[in-house]
Amino acid sequence: ARPAGRALATHMVIDETTAMASVQSDDETAADAFWWTGVWLWSLWNLGSLGGALLGAVIGEPETWGLDAAFPAAFVALLAPHVTDAPGRVAALLGAGLAIAVVPVTPAGVPLLIGALAVAPAAALRVRLARVAGERR
Repeated sequence: ARPAGRALATHMVIDETTAMASVQSDDETAADAFWWTGVWLWSLWNLGSLGGALLGAVIGEPETWGLDAAFPAAFVALLAPHVTDAPGRVAALLGAGLAIAVVPVTPAGVPLLIGALAVAPAAALRVRLARVAGERR
């Protein structure tokens, strides 16, 4: 890629673009998924920011619209295609269980972070198992 394209791409490296690109079967489709996801998210984020600035007082609290659940739901949707084997399922269940368990005792947003951090040991195990399987071939 050209330097200008790489510089622009750095502004689009976020969870959503990475997740959409990483589940594609070939490099060309992955690049298309990355760029289209990035362009749409950038556009919608800015339109949403403008809408919030203009209509924020009218809209009121996000909780009344159920918007407080949007980010955790999006996070789960991004991770779901990656949960394809037993270690992945264990990691997902561990993270979800811990996140749900700490909801009553932590501020909003913290359970999602704790759930994501809980996945790290299972992800490390998955990498190790993949290396061992590769050595056996």
